[in-house]
Amino acid sequence: MVEQIGKTAGNPIKEGHILKCTRIAKLNKDSPRPRTVLVKLFSPIIRDQFYASIIKFNKNKTKDDRLNTSHLGLAGETQGVFIMEHLSTEAKALHAQARNICCNARTRAYFNFGDFNIPAVDYLSASPRTCLIDCMSENNLLQHNDVRNSFNKTLDLVLSNVGNTQVINCSVCLSKLDKYHPPLEISVDLGVEELVTSKRCKRPDFFSADYDQVNSDLEKITWTEVLSNSLGVNGMVSCFYSVFKDIIKTRIPLKPIKSNQYPHWYTRKLIKRVKEKEKYRIQFKKFGISLDEIEFKLLRFRCEILINSCYKSYTDRVEASIKSNTKYFWTYLKQRRNNKCEFPASMVYNNQTFTDGVSICDQFDNHFSS
Repeated sequence: MVEQIGKTAGNPIKEGHILKCTRIAKLNKDSPRPRTVLVKLFSPIIRDQFYASIIKFNKNKTKDDRLNTSHLGLAGETQGVFIMEHLSTEAKALHAQARNICCNARTRAYFNFGDFNIPAVDYLSASPRTCLIDCMSENNLLQHNDVRNSFNKTLDLVLSNVGNTQVINCSVCLSKLDKYHPPLEISVDLGVEELVTSKRCKRPDFFSADYDQVNSDLEKITWTEVLSNSLGVNGMVSCFYSVFKDIIKTRIPLKPIKSNQYPHWYTRKLIKRVKEKEKYRIQFKKFGISLDEIEFKLLRFRCEILINSCYKSYTDRVEASIKSNTKYFWTYLKQRRNNKCEFPASMVYNNQTFTDGVSICDQFDNHFSS
């Protein structure tokens, strides 16, 4: 079967290339799907070539024309054949941790491992004119690998902006030892620092206010006495607003601002369509009714068109309002950053430590206003 898949994909697999072939037990024994076939090939190069040929074969093809049982000469109903790289439980956990490190905005840790194949560069005394060195310097990257191969060269580079990255020669090999590329063991201590936690804002809930009490408070005010101490019209207006603000503060309840799960540029019409699409998706997944599937696909198509239209309109408004309303632009920028705070929980200024957001902002104001 594996040899037939290789012939179909244009990458023939010989019998000697297959070291081991077995099946994996199913988690759900009642599932009609066949058990997964696990194949171990002779070398990583053969594996990568085989996997790449499958991707190339399925590329730009319809669902019915992709790799299926008919290509393998199997009789019966045509079923899709899926080829993927198998990872052990430990490898999956390591891969998940690596993704979390790269996706976590707090760490800002970047790693680039690979065979750069530049033996002429000596990273202990490299010339600043070297393009790679210039690129590393511009992006604040350091080369941490000092392990040399059998020819006293360093071909595999470990580039990172984390200073305390250690690279040593690994004593345990996962594959056949390569004299050009010795196995490496990389240790990283991220040391993630605590960031400022943003407080949930509240706003007045005018719909829940007791306006009888508000009217009573306004009737008790003697405006001639209140405004008599004000100088000019501007002073009277300021006094008038201060009285109203005090009443709002004491009589109008506050409610927390709900965080919107949708992007800032989503319109009400688009949100309604998205919720409706999700409703039909859940119904089809639960009951398997074909009519729900048709409705779901139709709504999904409409949502895609509406999303593109709303986003284009929003970006056009942002560009047009940069000169007149810069706040609109920064709102868009915060949305792109997912509104994540990147300021440390404590800062030191003039030998004093400040641990809350308000005091930190005040010290920034004092520093830049002086």
